[in-house]
Amino acid sequence: MNACHFSGWIPFAPETRFTTSGRKVICFAARVRDDHGAEAILRFQMDGDPLAPVPPEIAPGRAVEIDAEATVQAVHRPDGRTFSRMVFHVIRLNPVRRRRPIEAPLQLALF
Repeated sequence: MNACHFSGWIPFAPETRFTTSGRKVICFAARVRDDHGAEAILRFQMDGDPLAPVPPEIAPGRAVEIDAEATVQAVHRPDGRTFSRMVFHVIRLNPVRRRRPIEAPLQLALF
């Protein structure tokens, strides 16, 4: 797996899903901007306590710093085609304490 660090802000509300085994998975997005000014919305997944509410750090409009592990998944489409997509699994999530949301540059480090 590759270790990554991102900073950005949450553009919309997270989604909560449960696996067939009962594990809670929280899916959310973060909006980032790279050094050239190009913006992207990256999607993240993190495990959650099945009984606990969604962490307030991932509320829309909040600025966050995220440490994640990147993996590549094969996705099989109904039309028979297969493609790869990168999935980021959150290791650490920290809010950035600012008065208003920031649009920080994308910070990516692959090891």
